[in-house]
Amino acid sequence: MDREKTKWTRQQEDAIVARGRDVLVTASAGTGKTMVLSGRCVGIVAEKNTGVNVGNVLVLTFTDAAAEQMRSRIGRQLKEAYLETKDSYLLGQLLQLAGADISTIHSFCKRLITEYFYKLGLDPTFRVIDEDEQQMLKAEVLEKTIGWAWDQSNLTEGL
Repeated sequence: MDREKTKWTRQQEDAIVARGRDVLVTASAGTGKTMVLSGRCVGIVAEKNTGVNVGNVLVLTFTDAAAEQMRSRIGRQLKEAYLETKDSYLLGQLLQLAGADISTIHSFCKRLITEYFYKLGLDPTFRVIDEDEQQMLKAEVLEKTIGWAWDQSNLTEGL
């Protein structure tokens, strides 16, 4: 696996192999966070005795590109582990990867709202506003707010 081919720092290796506790991985761009986290995911799901399979792992990122990169790296590392060991369990994990919950925070939240709208008391036809509509609404609210402020005698001088 990549973990064996990559020269990890002690902290990176600790984050990859830590079990039974949460791990916070924070570092600047380009320092290997995605590789560390994908290695951690693969390490956890590759251990048969954990009872964790890739379909039960939640991986959240900030961008679609990062989510796709994470899915790709996990897939590559699972494939490498399978090719090294020929363990059918790892092949099963690799096959389940397409259904794994690896997405942006926004996509995950939208999916939860879509699935549980009735518990939240929301209209099932809700949708996420697109960027153009968002800009129009912001401009409209700003215009109304400025108009309201001009009508306030105590604010006029400051405007």
